[in-house]
Amino acid sequence: LEDHCGSTGDDPFALWVSIPDPHEPWSCPAEYAALFPPDKIDLPPWRDDEFDESAPERNRVLHHMLGVREDRIEDVYGMMGVYYGMVRQIDDALGRMLDALERLGLREDTIVVFCSDHGDFMGEHAMQCKGGAFYDCLTRVPLVISWPGVVPAGVRDGSMANLVDIMPTLFALQGIEIPKAMH
Repeated sequence: LEDHCGSTGDDPFALWVSIPDPHEPWSCPAEYAALFPPDKIDLPPWRDDEFDESAPERNRVLHHMLGVREDRIEDVYGMMGVYYGMVRQIDDALGRMLDALERLGLREDTIVVFCSDHGDFMGEHAMQCKGGAFYDCLTRVPLVISWPGVVPAGVRDGSMANLVDIMPTLFALQGIEIPKAMH
């Protein structure tokens, strides 16, 4: 961040950091996975009849492809520990970026957006990975917008949002007119 902002930080900038994780293959440094041993992980509940013949075919096929019921429970906990380690690693990286903005005196003048394009099954519905269904674990993903002194801190909004809402929101926050060509 320091390399892109110069020594004074007077020039406007936009920085896009795309972190593909957590994403399969589930892999992270051992020290991050070790933060989440099985005794620190709550396995989501699994319904025995969730994917019987009365379930939609799409959901049954998805469970057949992504299901973990036949896996050793130690492997399921190991996978979840690595996934949570990947999330923690992202959290630490974001913290370093925010610390750099503070060090450079840019935090008060910088809008920070943190978002994800989709969630994953991480034990929910006895599955792992992502899939083409509308379960909460796949659709309820982070969208955090921070701008100290402008966007109220600590406010949680439960309304629906979509990633296409981000750019117009950023324009509106800065008082920039949304181009008519923007859909």
